Amino acid sequence: ITTDKVEQEQEQEELSDLSVSLLCGALDGIIEEKDETVLLRRLLIAGKLLQSSANTYVCATEGGVSKSAKNLIIDLGFVDGLSSIISETGDEGIDKHNDKQSTKLAKELQSLIEA
Repeated sequence: ITTDKVEQEQEQEELSDLSVSLLCGALDGIIEEKDETVLLRRLLIAGKLLQSSANTYVCATEGGVSKSAKNLIIDLGFVDGLSSIISETGDEGIDKHNDKQSTKLAKELQSLIEA
């Protein structure tokens, strides 16, 4: 592989500053989110960035997921937030997000990241 090709692939694997800001803004403090609609929208933003980055840079993907976005989520510990949303229980021991769209989406995002 030529040096130019390696440099080109590395550039394609990087997320734009805007994508990093959106991803961090969407997932930062997500476990404190009380509004179900806002929670769902924040998860949708993260999912869209995982997939839109992958579609833009075909060679920088693993199964349709952007490696850069995936690594950023893992490195910053946002996977723990997704796990908390999935397993969070209320005072009565009942799932606070039982069968809600946000829980399903968090599970889907977690499976994409862990794959």
